[in-house]
Amino acid sequence: MFTEGMRSVRSFAIILIVHLAVIVLWQVL
Repeated sequence: MFTEGMRSVRSFAIILIVHLAVIVLWQVL
């Protein structure tokens, strides 16, 4: 269960970072 939770948090963090990166690139371009 702990491993599942960490995996979910990690996946959410990666998605959030990618989303922010896309927003920044969109603003720059």
